[in-house]
Amino acid sequence: MDCAHVKIGGANVIICGSRRRVKPCHTCREIAAFQCDWKLGGGKTCDAWICDAHAQEVGPDKHLCPEHQAAYHEWKARRAAREMEKT
Repeated sequence: MDCAHVKIGGANVIICGSRRRVKPCHTCREIAAFQCDWKLGGGKTCDAWICDAHAQEVGPDKHLCPEHQAAYHEWKARRAAREMEKT
């Protein structure tokens, strides 16, 4: 039996079942609603489970964990700098 340790409204709870359906956020242990979609290469993505509070939506059904949000902002800054160089 799989058990998930999560927070619900600030309370620590354990949810067990034959198939784990509830995933804890890797940042705060609240119930996760999304997985990180940051591309790692080789056709793989980060897939860290993240709650609504820690997920940043960067596109339709595309969410990033806090670690990859920083990488995304750096990528956007580099891209903007390249575009400025072209003009």
